[in-house]
Formats: sequence, structure tokens, C-alpha cells
Amino acid sequence: MSRCNLPGARHGVLVETVVVYEEEQDSTKTNTARKVKLTTEALAALLRQKAHTFKIGGKVFHDPYYNEPWLYKRITDSAFWATTLKRCGIRHRRAYNTRHTYATIGLMAGVNPAFMARQLGHSLEMFFKVYAKWIDGQNDDREMVKLERGIAELSQT
Repeated sequence: MSRCNLPGARHGVLVETVVVYEEEQDSTKTNTARKVKLTTEALAALLRQKAHTFKIGGKVFHDPYYNEPWLYKRITDSAFWATTLKRCGIRHRRAYNTRHTYATIGLMAGVNPAFMARQLGHSLEMFFKVYAKWIDGQNDDREMVKLERGIAELSQT
């Protein structure tokens, strides 16, 4: 779980710190802040949430019931999480797994792996180690078309 700054947040958020086992760390795991681009829908949802909770506790993800930042365990063990997944037609999973879903959807859509690795705060080595199975083979024909197009363009110059 990360703390993200949303100052004016036009295209994304700046991830500067993380929360590990309910304790905020001074920086990210890689000691590097990163700007994460968000889809239009995700950014709109965060800005809507910020309007409700940021004033209360200075955090976007603030639990209004307890008047404190959300605790990971409270999110995933709550009826709210199970109900949300059920309404979305998604089988039960930990909230953490949503980052894996995000990565695999991006790869299956043909998004550049280097971009996806930066989004998740991974090195390319770690990213390929975890997600290579989602890249390999599925889009080989599309990749060959790209390769042949690139070779053709270079040979014309």
C-alpha cells in the first residue's frame, strides 16, 4: 500500500512512501519516488475519494468509520471488500493481487513492458521474472508484424 500525493494530479500520482505491515516507511522499497500514470477512470475515482476523506485525515485512503488511515487487514477482511469483489464478478483475492491484474492486463493489451515495470516500481529484471509468462507466445504473430514493419522501414532509409 502506498501513500500518493495528488496535488492537482492531472495525469497521475507521485508515490513517495509505502506502508508495510501498517507502518509508513520514509521512502519506497527502491528509495526512489515514482510518478504513476493513471487511467482516466482511476484518476477520477481517486479525486472523488480525496474529496471525501482527505480533509478528515490528510490521506486519500482514510477510513471514516475509525477516523484513521485504512489498515490493509481491515480492508481485506471486511465485508466491504468481499461485497465489492462479488458485485464486480471477481473471485475473492487479496487487495494486493490487483497490481498483478493491472500488470497482466497491460501486457495482454500490448503495453510496453518497460512502461509497466516503471508503473509498478519494478526493475525490468524483476518485472520479467514475475510476468514473463504473460508475454511469451500469446501475441507472437502481432509481434512478427511489428518486427517486419520495423525492418522494412529501416531498409528504406
